[in-house]
Amino acid sequence: VVRAESDGVLLTFPRQRALELFRDRPERLFHQFCVNVFSIWVDILERRNRRIFEMQSALIAPTARRKGKPKVLIVDDEHLIRDAFGDLLKEVYIILKATDGEEAIRMTYEEQPDLLLLDLRMPGIDGYQVIQRLKSDPITSHIPIVVVTALGETHDKVKGLLYGADDYLIKPVDAEDLTEKVQQILRRFE
Repeated sequence: VVRAESDGVLLTFPRQRALELFRDRPERLFHQFCVNVFSIWVDILERRNRRIFEMQSALIAPTARRKGKPKVLIVDDEHLIRDAFGDLLKEVYIILKATDGEEAIRMTYEEQPDLLLLDLRMPGIDGYQVIQRLKSDPITSHIPIVVVTALGETHDKVKGLLYGADDYLIKPVDAEDLTEKVQQILRRFE
């Protein structure tokens, strides 16, 4: 079977019928037929593999292709924390800020940040729901999420990691710990 770009079938040759067609003909015709079918098949496979590679590249490596500073989305309903984290990281990263879960999800799709710093307790959609939504979508699942929250109990940490968070920091966060964690995660995901 030789298939077109679509799912439609261009040509179907049952093996036995193809052999019967060439039984009383010169062998070179059969060989030429095989070469032609093979070259069509190789061409179709090459195009398919190229499309798969392009799709994988678009999903897997947005960070590697990006020129300049990586983007960090800071998600917290407290503006003092957003501003403090932003001031701390703005020399090295492009800083984006969101005040709640809905805005975080919208900005993640629009801006494709390289990393999220995410609080868990927020009005509306909480941090757990943000993690769950972003990690379940192939378009955003590659983006690392570091939870930065005051919820320091072991079960909170386990729950965040089970939902798909890539790391977990407990507030108040030491400035050096935060910058080191961001660098470490971005290096790991490159």
